Amino acid sequence: MAVSATQAPIRPALLCRSQQLHGEGQQPTFGFTVNWKSFSDSTTVFVGQCFVDKSREESLHTMWLLREEVKAEKDDWKATRLHLRLYWECRPPPTPSHQPGLCTGSTSGCQLRIQHGVGPSADRSPPPQCSLLGLWQNDLGSEMNISAGNNAGKFFGTYLTKVSATHKPIAVSPLRGSQQMGNVKQPTFGFTVTWSFTDSTTVFVGQCFVDDKGKETLQTMWLLRKKVDSIEDNWQATLVGTNNFTRLQSRGVGASCRLQLHLLTSCPWQGISFILAQLLLLLLSLEEQAWSSRLSSGGVGKKLRLSME
Repeated sequence: MAVSATQAPIRPALLCRSQQLHGEGQQPTFGFTVNWKSFSDSTTVFVGQCFVDKSREESLHTMWLLREEVKAEKDDWKATRLHLRLYWECRPPPTPSHQPGLCTGSTSGCQLRIQHGVGPSADRSPPPQCSLLGLWQNDLGSEMNISAGNNAGKFFGTYLTKVSATHKPIAVSPLRGSQQMGNVKQPTFGFTVTWSFTDSTTVFVGQCFVDDKGKETLQTMWLLRKKVDSIEDNWQATLVGTNNFTRLQSRGVGASCRLQLHLLTSCPWQGISFILAQLLLLLLSLEEQAWSSRLSSGGVGKKLRLSME
């Protein structure tokens, strides 16, 4: 264990593990429980899958839930933490029994790699202001363009995913969100993407980080809700995952094809989808500004009073 929220000295803890053995089994799923009783009252469960790359290096991709002990039932809401994207790099020594492409499931030689982590520093200057506006790309190649925002923290934009479970053509989809405002250098935020080519909806929540060199990163967690035909299938309707976004500083012709208007001749359908999405966002923004103006001036209340009289 490399990190802990407790002040007690960190000590090794035992884990209880189980993995799938039937089926193809070359890259099995697994789960394990760690009871931190040696230095904490918390318990963590991990679930994940073992992957093997072409160079025969194994990695365990896991997601975990950490349950802390609380003193009263009223504090139960803050007792469980969720995190994804923990990578365990495993390099077992080559043996005659180790087949290429086959996960051994052994944790011997595995080391936890925390991506995008920042170590403690005694001399750390305040980070520069992080701005959500602009063009972003995540670790899967999906692109997000946040094109408008207001002083209330609301923002609008478009999202073009690179991955989809549907067989329909992928199209640009509108997004709407909100971020924390005020004297916040690295704000938290959330947004919703209503997919224009499927019946699913995805919500993202995350935070904008700026490193010492001024590089901005959006670290997000998402829930994707699929449409199901009956309430009996509700248990399988929600997916969870993470995406990390980095700002796109420059764009080549190939990357610009989907979102740049001057390439309509090369990508007509994507360009038309983009224009329609932008027009829809403009109308929504104007409608929201008008509604906010009416609320602040009391126009809505006056109309309600007149109708009641």
